[in-house]
Amino acid sequence: MKPLVLPAVVVFFLAGTAAAQGRPPASSIQKTGGSADRPDAGADSLKGKIFGETKPIDIKSDSLKVFHKEHYGMFTGNVVADRGDVRLHCVELRAEYDGKGQVERLTCSGNVRVLMGRKEATGAQAVFENTKDVITISGEPALRDGEDFMRGKLVIFNLVEDTVQVDEPRGKVTAKPRDEKPGVPAPLLKKEKK
Repeated sequence: MKPLVLPAVVVFFLAGTAAAQGRPPASSIQKTGGSADRPDAGADSLKGKIFGETKPIDIKSDSLKVFHKEHYGMFTGNVVADRGDVRLHCVELRAEYDGKGQVERLTCSGNVRVLMGRKEATGAQAVFENTKDVITISGEPALRDGEDFMRGKLVIFNLVEDTVQVDEPRGKVTAKPRDEKPGVPAPLLKKEKK
């Protein structure tokens, strides 16, 4: 199948179905210029909004191809995806959606960086299971939380439980005093082993 190459302004996924049901489109894409936070993104960058189960996902990239029959879109070049307090950076992002236009999975590849609060994880690939609120980073993943630094086989963010799991961890964790202020725990790197 020949991919659809998107023009300057497009309605993404099942916007027509959503409009027929009297609700806003599931997603939209618009052309934007470079900005102070992304000066390397030229005047031809794209910005999209994909509505997940609970929070919208804003995606910016240099280009986008949508494969409607296969239910996915490919964002390439300077990709930045934001959902709530989570930000993903990568070279290429595949957004898979179901027949109703709901995003099921985002797969990022190439120089992946995931930011959540003060935690930052890097790796070769990240898979964001939108319906489960779980992000799994693989390919020599590393996690930094303040002064703490871990490498492992996988780094897994659970957005519902607000935890980070590092499989086969190795690295440096700085001991921190607990409860420096009453009722306020000191920041800790949560790591668990399966």
